[in-house]
Amino acid sequence: MQLKREPMHIHLEGPLSIDGLPTDIVYAPQLRIHHDEDAQAAERLVDLLMPFAGRGAVRRYPFLGTRVVWQGKYPMRARLRSGTLDLRVGRRLKGNALPRLVTALAGLQGARDLALEGERPAFCGDYDDIGPCTPCAANRYSRKG
Repeated sequence: MQLKREPMHIHLEGPLSIDGLPTDIVYAPQLRIHHDEDAQAAERLVDLLMPFAGRGAVRRYPFLGTRVVWQGKYPMRARLRSGTLDLRVGRRLKGNALPRLVTALAGLQGARDLALEGERPAFCGDYDDIGPCTPCAANRYSRKG
């Protein structure tokens, strides 16, 4: 089965709710977090993301913004520039790591709402509490670490 590889975006703007968050967001190939040109808020996002990253590195460049690269338990790559944090999540992100991350983001002061955009993967529609049914997930996204 061929999955659409469209990006999925999370826009953070002010106290946000994650009610109805689709569980298949665990398998989204890319997340992009925009924080309205608020560099300090984006820096707080970096601090908030680090516990989910395993081991990693934060590098700050005065002209390029802040680049955050993780290589660890949860494969992620993020780039912060002009108050915008672009977060790419590895396809082998396991379990409920990303829902826990979004739950943490929901507590971020100053956020207003959460909007999801982009094509969702074309799974069969049978979901458990952490994502699509095992045969569909195994078809493209392995749960093995």
